[in-house]
Amino acid sequence: MPWWLPGHGSPGDETGRTRATDSTAPTAHSPSPSPAAPTTATSSTSTPTPTPTPTPTPTPTPTSKATHAPLDRQGIERVFALYMNGLAQHDMTSLRRGTCPRLRASLLGFALNGYFVDRWELQPYEIPPNTDLLSVEAKITRRDPETGKLAGEVLNQWIIERDADQQYYVCGWLNEE
Repeated sequence: MPWWLPGHGSPGDETGRTRATDSTAPTAHSPSPSPAAPTTATSSTSTPTPTPTPTPTPTPTPTSKATHAPLDRQGIERVFALYMNGLAQHDMTSLRRGTCPRLRASLLGFALNGYFVDRWELQPYEIPPNTDLLSVEAKITRRDPETGKLAGEVLNQWIIERDADQQYYVCGWLNEE
């Protein structure tokens, strides 16, 4: 069934015609006139339907590009200190506040791989662009929970995440012994 769009040619102009691409549409023109188009004479032979001219896609402007806010170093260090001080001081409230919500229920105590945290020192780190998480490393001075004696130093890594509300959380550590 022929039709045209205003401003895209007249009913007699080939550039104004298009055809529906529905697989159930007949390939030949229907002899009945369309109420939306003026009546035109049709021949008994089928004429090929011209391919519609594609509409050019507008090029995006640099200002329409979405930007991802970088992670905030102060936010990272604030939540890491809250979490690590909670471990070192056996403060479950601070530990829970610094832990991401999906892992809070799994907190069982203050031991990391069987040792308490006596002291910790965050190591230098880089903030990757366009992300909401990163891995940080800290040097941990361990204390044996049974004897109370220092048990050496280790380097452990933690995942820091930022949620959609721009809140930062520690979401687990990566080192297992």
